[in-house]
Amino acid sequence: MSKPQTAAPSPASRTQVVSLVLLLLLAPLLMGHSPAYPQPYDEYQVKAAFLNKLPVFVKWPEPLQESDRIVIGVLGTTSFKAYTRDMEGQTVRGKRVVVKQIMTAREAKQCHLVFIGPSEKDRLSYILSVLSSSPVLTVSDSDGWSKQGVMVNFYVEHGSIRFEVNVDAVKLAGLAVSSQFLKLARIQR
Repeated sequence: MSKPQTAAPSPASRTQVVSLVLLLLLAPLLMGHSPAYPQPYDEYQVKAAFLNKLPVFVKWPEPLQESDRIVIGVLGTTSFKAYTRDMEGQTVRGKRVVVKQIMTAREAKQCHLVFIGPSEKDRLSYILSVLSSSPVLTVSDSDGWSKQGVMVNFYVEHGSIRFEVNVDAVKLAGLAVSSQFLKLARIQR
């Protein structure tokens, strides 16, 4: 069995890994599990921050890698949609982030990253089959979806936001994920 494809870390990605680790460590505090923070961040605000950091750890094949922007699609309804507006126009790796509400799996093929909302439960198999060999990073926050083929899935454990990565799905899509990122994840196949 071959190892998951990984991208070589750069000095910039090491800085991003440190940022992600700090975000993971502070997530329980940000979500209000400490009396020191009377106005806690919402769980979905933290997930949106993670979503915005994910492109730092992924290498897409050409020509997507050379694009001057990173397109994040949101498919279906999700509780953190309001926070995706904050991501619009930010830069990641010198590329402008564009967030789009998309309606179909075919539209998702035009994105770098697609968050699949829980409202798409009945269509998940279809969506993943349409995207199966496309270089689109699929992300969700629904229990068990990484086992079904979603590449990155957020979950809450002991009050902290965690994530799991389906390395087989990542490899099938032709993407490379940083080994530093994988060290922080629960691996699924």
